[in-house]
Amino acid sequence: CALRPAPCALRPAPGGRRHAHCGAATLTVAPPVGPKMKKMMGAKRRLQSRRQDFDNLVPFNADVDEILHAKESAKKGKILFLAKPGLRRFWHPVKNRPRSIYTTRTSYRMPLYWKCHRGPDHEWIATIPQMMQQAECPCCAGRRLSVTNCVATLHPQIAAQWHPYKNRKLTPEMVTALSRRQVWWKCDKGPDHEWRYRVDRRCAKASASDCPCCAGRRTSVTNSVATLNPGVAALWHHARNKGMRPRHVMAHALVEAHFLCGEGHMWEAVVLDLCRQYAGTAKPRCRKCEDGVPLSAEEQAALVARGAAPGEAPGEAPGEAPG
Repeated sequence: CALRPAPCALRPAPGGRRHAHCGAATLTVAPPVGPKMKKMMGAKRRLQSRRQDFDNLVPFNADVDEILHAKESAKKGKILFLAKPGLRRFWHPVKNRPRSIYTTRTSYRMPLYWKCHRGPDHEWIATIPQMMQQAECPCCAGRRLSVTNCVATLHPQIAAQWHPYKNRKLTPEMVTALSRRQVWWKCDKGPDHEWRYRVDRRCAKASASDCPCCAGRRTSVTNSVATLNPGVAALWHHARNKGMRPRHVMAHALVEAHFLCGEGHMWEAVVLDLCRQYAGTAKPRCRKCEDGVPLSAEEQAALVARGAAPGEAPGEAPGEAPG
């Protein structure tokens, strides 16, 4: 330098520009690159050149620097994405910001937000150890109510039989199909077709035809002797049947009952057999009357005790209505 006898001690000009005081040209001195930096730069170039190969492992908009940082951080502690890659599909994309699954360690104990793509309300809060132990959506598993697993969505025919008022404020939209809660149901085929049953057992059958009255497992006004066989109900012996009425017994019941004809004959028979014998008969006659069998002493005494003459309406106890 003409102005300074010693070499120029000024800071080198960037980009190889000349010094203003002397015009001497200087070159930009690059910082020294260590082996670790060279390794990172090489890994970054390889990731950028093969980004399409990583589409199945990382999101499309994933930052390459973030992935490299996660790889370096894995040496200090286990990263969640590397330890459990399957949890990436449950990671909430918004509510966990600025935390990322590529930098969060498995030792993190605070609750995080998770989301499943199978439903708009499939969101829940859980810790990383809980998710690593059971990596599944609670809504898909039926442990939490959702619009995708309620009775109204999965079984609309069964939800149509939900009792309108006996379940209080509980609705089919508020119960999952796997719930063990017992609720009231109502069938539209009879005014007294009501029963109480568990939700999961009804939904497991996947059929709306589960009414016990329609199936013949419970007495109703639609399947009783008084409704289906009024002729047999007219022969009912109310005094000897001890409070059991024709409206309390199903027409296909395999129970024995006492019967009394208008002439005073008494006999005992199975309800189903008698209903089959007199099916469609409005005023049936007993076989003893058809065969001309006279009344026994017991039958005559019972007829006198009732104060009725032969041919009157049988079976009615004093002060009781028929049926």
